[in-house]
Amino acid sequence: MAEEKAIEVNPIKEASIVTKINTQSQYTSYDLIKNLSRDDALKKFPSYKKETYILGTNEGLITEFRIGLLNIFKPDEIKQGKIKITEITWQINAKENLTVWYHLQKEQWLPIDHYIWDKDLLF
Repeated sequence: MAEEKAIEVNPIKEASIVTKINTQSQYTSYDLIKNLSRDDALKKFPSYKKETYILGTNEGLITEFRIGLLNIFKPDEIKQGKIKITEITWQINAKENLTVWYHLQKEQWLPIDHYIWDKDLLF
């Protein structure tokens, strides 16, 4: 019976290792994404998390995590409530995530800022 368990467990371990090696997170980096539109980036690298919001609203609060967006948009622009942002997070390795912020420009979602952060951080 112990041999049967070993036979059952080994394929699971091998499948798990293959999955980890072949995940998108190993191959995703800002350098690979920075010149891609949002749609092209998502086609090439499926995301871990995606959220679209109006910057400065309850859904798009400017927290410590999003503070870099204040370097791109003026407070007066944000107060108008018209800045639509898509925030996409990818796993880039076992310990880090990459978040890229996209803004609609000339009918195309283009990257405007990014942040690489430790997965254990709480915002």
